[in-house]
Amino acid sequence: METLKFGFGGTLAMTTTARVVGFGLAMSVVCMAQSPPTQQRPAANPDTGRPGATMARAPQTQTEQAQIEAARLAMSAATITIKGHAFPKRLSSPGAKMQAQSFCEPYDTRKQPKVAELTAELPKGTKKDHSETFSSTYSPPLPIWVISSYQRTEENRIGPVSVTVDAVPGGYKVLSSSQFQSEYNSMKNYVLGLNILEKVKVDIALKLDEYVKNYSSYSMEISASHGTAMHKAVLSGAGKFNGRTAYHGWIDTVEVCAPPEATDQAALRQTLKSWVDGLVKGMPTALPKGGPEKLNPGSLIK
Repeated sequence: METLKFGFGGTLAMTTTARVVGFGLAMSVVCMAQSPPTQQRPAANPDTGRPGATMARAPQTQTEQAQIEAARLAMSAATITIKGHAFPKRLSSPGAKMQAQSFCEPYDTRKQPKVAELTAELPKGTKKDHSETFSSTYSPPLPIWVISSYQRTEENRIGPVSVTVDAVPGGYKVLSSSQFQSEYNSMKNYVLGLNILEKVKVDIALKLDEYVKNYSSYSMEISASHGTAMHKAVLSGAGKFNGRTAYHGWIDTVEVCAPPEATDQAALRQTLKSWVDGLVKGMPTALPKGGPEKLNPGSLIK
């Protein structure tokens, strides 16, 4: 039997057979004490190798970031929010006063009192089997207004009188969902061809998508409105020995805005294009050297 000594002062008695095993154990202890700690490998990036992944992670230059922020500020200034819904702000022009009479904004309302007024009378002594029909109609003088509600006011009624009030759409029709989508797709393609940064194109397309969706939603709200209110009174004679028959009344209406963008594709297209052109024209900074970045069409809203 032999005694094996370790550097840290310990001893181990062992037989010749166990000597080799003990020596190996001692060497393992020494190697573990001298080996440096294992370094952690960086985690694999799942995006590595994906097209555009490196570009997406790359920080933007100060010039590009300044352009993006300037464009966002310009879009905010060119947007109006009405009852929580965003719409493009109309461009001012020398004929703004005249345009104000031809345009209104979504959710605008107005009251029109005493329209389709009727004043009718049958003279005293008119036979009871004789009757006459009197009528009056009213339509908003400008097509941008439609009748959302109406109420009859009666000021005078003498003798046998029958009164009815009705309203009809009058050919009023809003754009369909497919028409709104078609105009958005057209404008998205127009934005793709602009000589501006990719991120600015994406921001503009997002805003256009919001505008079109809000116009479409609003058009559904006003689709049940009316274009004409009809006021009719039928007067019958009171008899040979009775007094006259008379009626006086009118209609009061509440009207809502029906902007051209909700009823006419060409008007919607012109409004959106003018908004984009004015926005791009007003951008204060130029493109970085080398021209605009290439845009992946799939990155825009569909």
